[in-house]
Amino acid sequence: MNENNMIPDPYNNAGGFQQRPAPSYNNGNQAGLDAVEAQKIVGELYKRYEKQRKKWSDYKALIYFLFFVGWYLAVLYLQRNAANAYKVHSTISDVIVPDTSTINAQTDVYNYVDNLLNNVWVDPICGDGLCEAPFEYASYSSFGCRADCGKLSSEYNLTIIQVDLYYDFTHPSSSLSSAMLEEQATWNLCPTMVLYSPDCYYTSDQTFDSISGTVSNILSDVPDGDWQLQVSLDNFDKVKGAVRDYNILSAAAYYYRIYISSLAAREQQSFEKGLMQETIRYTKMDIFTFADNYINTTNYTTSGASADEYTYYRQLVYNGSCLCGSVPVNASTTATYGSSLLDFLAGTVSPSDISAYANSSITVGGMLSLSLYQTVYNCSSSAPLMFLRSDPTDNKTQLYVASSNTSGAITYCQASYNMALAWRSEFFDTVHSLLYDQRVGDGVTTGTAGTLDISIANLTSLVASTYPELSSLIFSATGSAPYANPGSASISNLATLYTTGLAYESIEPAAKNLSRRLVYNSYDMMDLKSRASARLAEINAEWASTASIVVPAYDASGYKNITFSANTVGTIVGLYDGVGGNYTSLPDPSNTGLGWLQLSYNLNTWDGGATLYQTCNIATRGPKYQGTCVAMAVSCTPSNNATLPYTCYSVPSQISVAGDITNALYRSTCEVPCTRAADCSALCLCDTTCLSTEMCYCDACGALNADALQDSGFVSIEAVFTLPDASQSIASLDDDRRHRRHLMANDTYVSQQLDIILQQLTNTSTLEATVNATIQTLMNKLITSNAESQAVINADSLADLVTAGNTNILAQQQTLEKQLDQVIASETEALLIANATAQAIAALQSLSLLSVSAQQALAIAVGQQISAIKSAVSASSITLQQAFLLYKRVRRSSAASLKDSFLANVPCTSDPAEYYSFTLDNGNPTTLTVARERMVGLTNRVIGGLLLHITRRDKEVCYHTRFPTLGLNCSGVLDVDPFGIDPVFKSGTVSYNSDLNDVNNTICLQYYNCSALSDPTYHVYQSTASDGTMTYSNEEPYCANYFNKYDVPWGFRHLDLPTKTPGYPVWFDINLSEDTVQTWYTWMNEGLYLDEETDHMSAELVLYNAPLRLFTYFYINFHFDAGGAASTV
Repeated sequence: MNENNMIPDPYNNAGGFQQRPAPSYNNGNQAGLDAVEAQKIVGELYKRYEKQRKKWSDYKALIYFLFFVGWYLAVLYLQRNAANAYKVHSTISDVIVPDTSTINAQTDVYNYVDNLLNNVWVDPICGDGLCEAPFEYASYSSFGCRADCGKLSSEYNLTIIQVDLYYDFTHPSSSLSSAMLEEQATWNLCPTMVLYSPDCYYTSDQTFDSISGTVSNILSDVPDGDWQLQVSLDNFDKVKGAVRDYNILSAAAYYYRIYISSLAAREQQSFEKGLMQETIRYTKMDIFTFADNYINTTNYTTSGASADEYTYYRQLVYNGSCLCGSVPVNASTTATYGSSLLDFLAGTVSPSDISAYANSSITVGGMLSLSLYQTVYNCSSSAPLMFLRSDPTDNKTQLYVASSNTSGAITYCQASYNMALAWRSEFFDTVHSLLYDQRVGDGVTTGTAGTLDISIANLTSLVASTYPELSSLIFSATGSAPYANPGSASISNLATLYTTGLAYESIEPAAKNLSRRLVYNSYDMMDLKSRASARLAEINAEWASTASIVVPAYDASGYKNITFSANTVGTIVGLYDGVGGNYTSLPDPSNTGLGWLQLSYNLNTWDGGATLYQTCNIATRGPKYQGTCVAMAVSCTPSNNATLPYTCYSVPSQISVAGDITNALYRSTCEVPCTRAADCSALCLCDTTCLSTEMCYCDACGALNADALQDSGFVSIEAVFTLPDASQSIASLDDDRRHRRHLMANDTYVSQQLDIILQQLTNTSTLEATVNATIQTLMNKLITSNAESQAVINADSLADLVTAGNTNILAQQQTLEKQLDQVIASETEALLIANATAQAIAALQSLSLLSVSAQQALAIAVGQQISAIKSAVSASSITLQQAFLLYKRVRRSSAASLKDSFLANVPCTSDPAEYYSFTLDNGNPTTLTVARERMVGLTNRVIGGLLLHITRRDKEVCYHTRFPTLGLNCSGVLDVDPFGIDPVFKSGTVSYNSDLNDVNNTICLQYYNCSALSDPTYHVYQSTASDGTMTYSNEEPYCANYFNKYDVPWGFRHLDLPTKTPGYPVWFDINLSEDTVQTWYTWMNEGLYLDEETDHMSAELVLYNAPLRLFTYFYINFHFDAGGAASTV
């Protein structure tokens, strides 16, 4: 068959062929039609062919693709062990994937996160023999794992710190009780940035066990980092303290011991040197100089009728020595005194030459010469003898004794001779006492030994009061090798060594020459002077020997690269002396002038104490008491003279201000400004010390009438004055009293309430009636100017008014003292009962109520004082001027007491805790250099941590609902506003921290500081009332960015993350400890991370299996649908 004549058969599905029809040539048109038909047929055939060919090509490509996929899967299978990969997946899924795909409550989501954290964030167990850093670390204090990691002190140089707390919770009874303040205060040492445990050093906060006392704890193994000493609930700053570097403190104490010992030694040497110098001074005197300066003042009367007694006796000795040489010794012999009359000069020095004996200056040929004596002492042989005797009135009478009156002359000369020898004996006794008796004393409590002990005791007290932290280190040592080991030797042994020095430690030749036998056997002033001079030189030599003693260097054991070298005692003492150190003033160990001895051991210090509430933060607690120094036109010298209460001099001319209180010019230029200065001194607190020509002025002082005469309180006193007397008047500065200011306005002054109080007392108080009935006996004395402040509030100041003293009226009132005592006792008892009642009520009230109660008690007490003054004036017991003086003191006293009561009820700080920070740095690591390992299973390590992320949708009104009363809220648009709360500030939660919850939200506002924002949002509209009043929230400083409308900080705020829908991430880092991660989970739960607006929550975790080199990424999505359940993907 010819294939050219064959064509495809269209009806043959098998693709067969048929015979081509023979062409017809019968008709030309038919031929054209056949050509067209042929083209169509060919075209159709071609299309079918191409389709068939493409199908064959696609099947071929499919075969190739299936071959590639099979080949690729085979390669993957060969590269990965599928069985192991499945095991990894199964292990991780068992821990991470929820048990069910549908969760019916938000609690289930919380439980899922909790279980995940509990299974992954697991800390190793101490004692398994493996030190798994950084979870486990070498131990210090009660922290770390010693069983697996050893002690931290074996690896690093740790700091020994000493915590010193000095506390006194004593507080005025008008405020919180001292016992309450003591019971609520606690302290602890806590880290803020430390490599190891984040927990405080003590498991529980430490308490105070008494109203006042001292706490001194030494912590021997504190690691490097940032720390803080936390004192909680000490709102009135009753606790003073310091944190100190014990190693540096010990070094300072070591060298301070040397200085303290030297001070005691030098004090003893100074005592003995003083005796030697006094001895030398005595031995340089002639006997008459000694008599004139010492016998005169110690043996004879120097005042009154017998003031000239010594003059007569001196003349007796003088005349006798001049004139009695030829007088018989007694009536029964002709032997005369001759030169023996001058025996009292033996051993003493000449008045004209202290290097020669007095005897030698009157000796001729070895014999005493009266004539020469008369020349030296300028006495005349022709002068008459004057005989002294006592008359009945003890006045001395000179009787002339004629030379022919032998009996009278003998008596005269016997008296002269005996008196002269007595003076000589007293002269030598004085010198002997200095050289031996006073120097040696009883050998225990007096003399040089006693002086050393007393000096050590005084220095012990001085150190305890000035640098108490050094006291125990300096004085507790009891060693007995002061030269070789001065650091462990007792201060007594050190001081004893330093009094003699090494050169004289075993023998002191000059001191041995001052034995009792040698001293008391010598009646030679020049000999005694020589002995004293030798001992004085020996003492100086002993100190020179002490100064050369080499003190071994303090061994700091390389601590902080601090090194010391051996130095002499003289060098060390010289440095301390050079910065002002002495027996009564010890230098600061951190003084820069100490050079290499400068040792700054305080890491942090702070002030505190029983009375600090009176001065702390005055600018904010009591701005009316914050003062400034103001120049004064006069200087003031106060007195108790009611007529002339001040002596004034103008500044700067120093011209005296004339007049008294009856003179208006005196009052305006002296009494009034000086009274103002005294009032301001009692009330105002200036940051700097004012000059002597300035006063410290404040608003509280300015609110008092400058002229107390204008006070209504004193006007009421003046009204009862019944004895007008120009000499007792008080000059008025302003008769127009319409502008009179009151002493007490609001809670500051007293006089505004005085009339009301007095009226109440008159009508209702039996006690006041008793006082008024007998008050004329009360004003027998004036109160002093400095003892009222505390007494007023206790109502004892009435007693002070009675007992302070005014001698002008004392004599008239002495017979009434018994009545006075009864009145005072009755008043005090009644006021004590009232105070006790007020305290019982105040214990249940706030400080503001306590303050009101105290002010009321003060007003009553002041009223009673004013009433007492009025009664005394009415009874003419005191003058109006005296009443004015008393009134001004009562006014000042009451204002000062009111100030004290006010400040006693305003805490120094409202913060629940005070934090005193410090840093320890020994060059040890303080930050983690290795991330903690968190494992799922045994080998799947978590990378980074766990990321939670939620999205939220606003609630909007469901307008399509048929049941609006059953619920109108439907899910709305995406929400990125803050939500939840910070549970740290939410009372009742586990996360709540009472230390951060202060009454003024100060700490909260420090954490959430709206002022740090570039554009904080305040004054947020809330609603409009029916009357058109609009309500706003978030007033400054509570911006809407950080706080909700109730001024509570938000818990969560929006944070954009790349590739994620805008939402709220929470990150659990792998470096969080097992306990800490639970703390953060609790915070998230209590902060209400999930609520009814939550739309989605995802949990993401990346893991790595090192043995299989396999990364795993888990992404779990919780979708909270409208049906009320959460489905997981």
